[in-house]
Amino acid sequence: MKIKLYLDQTTTKIQGHPLGLAVYISKTDRSYSFTGYYSIIDMDKLDLETEEPKNTHPQHFEIMDFLLEKRRIILQIQNNREVLTAKQAVSKIMNTRDKSSESIYSFWEIRIDEVKKAKKKDENVTFYSSYLSAWKSYKPQILFSEIDYNFLTKFKNYKLQDISPNKVDAYYSGCL
Repeated sequence: MKIKLYLDQTTTKIQGHPLGLAVYISKTDRSYSFTGYYSIIDMDKLDLETEEPKNTHPQHFEIMDFLLEKRRIILQIQNNREVLTAKQAVSKIMNTRDKSSESIYSFWEIRIDEVKKAKKKDENVTFYSSYLSAWKSYKPQILFSEIDYNFLTKFKNYKLQDISPNKVDAYYSGCL
């Protein structure tokens, strides 16, 4: 995985030249996106070798703060050796992930609202709501990334104290 923050000198916008983010995983999995930051090219104010603004650059602190923060995230990704697609890496670096979309609770709450708004008589809403409350009683927040075999085994052992094994299986199918 190769990740690079660079100054795109080939593209000129009103604000200046955009700072880009290049993520290369393979020939078929790569992404080139803009960060939303721009810089003027002025040989006195920009170090083209390091692609960083000099102290005299009008946006020096803003751009350097941004670059240092993103470089830290890039180093974390590379040190963790996470297996990510280019799109996932860009999303993680640019913090564009919607934190609420990572929660199974928000996912099911949105689904329940959709069914209610459709004004269909759907008995699944009752089941979804009861399953959701069972999961919430187990843990106040569950992210999709937390769910693995060990997590499900702990949940099953927790619920077996109160209910039958068949009901635990229904919670699995109802919420996951």
